[in-house]
Order: sequence, then C-alpha cells, then structure tokens
Amino acid sequence: TPNKMEAKDLRLGNLIFNGAGKIITVSSETIIDVILKHMGATPIPLTEERLIQLGAKKETLDAGHGIGEYDSYSIGNYELSHIFTNMWGIVGIDCKPLKYVHEIQNLIYYLSKQELTIENK
Repeated sequence: TPNKMEAKDLRLGNLIFNGAGKIITVSSETIIDVILKHMGATPIPLTEERLIQLGAKKETLDAGHGIGEYDSYSIGNYELSHIFTNMWGIVGIDCKPLKYVHEIQNLIYYLSKQELTIENK
C-alpha cells in the first residue's frame, strides 16, 4: 500500500503523521505503537513545502538557451533532484526515490549527521 510504514524504516526524531493527521516526532513509544499498529501512523509525503520546512534552500535558476527558469533545491551541501511529483533524489547519490519526510531525514542524517526537523509542527 502507498502509505505503508514499518518501524524498521523509522529512527528516533523522524517526523510522521499520527492517526489524527498531526505531525509528531518519533519516540521509542511511537515505534512500539507502529509495530503494534495501534497508532494508525502514516508517512508524511515529501512535498516542496515540506522540503522548505525542513530547511531546504530554493533557488530559481535559468536553464539558458531560451528554455526558461527552474527551481533548484538543496539541503546543506546536497543538491536535490525533483524526479516526479513528490519524489526526490540527491544528485550524485544512487538511492531509491525519496517519497516521504522520514526517508530524507534518515538519508541526510546518515550522510552528514545533520538532523532535519520542522519548527512549529
């Protein structure tokens, strides 16, 4: 299912939706609830708005040769590539497309030990 989430995909500090659709920070208790499927937690889709909330920098660039402008996103030293609607990659990193907030949180953390979070959830 598109919104299936397993506890093994989560790390303490990840952001997910609880059963009521509110953004929560994953704790050890949350992981247990996800394992037991009590919470009804679902992953948060990785939209442009969520990227900005996570601290991504947006820059409008000119593609040149009359092609027009496009938006470029980066987090720290990592340039993001917009693969498809709500699907992202990191330029130069071979990984499956990132579709959810917790996936990019985990990848950026593993690459740089930088914790991505959303203020005022």
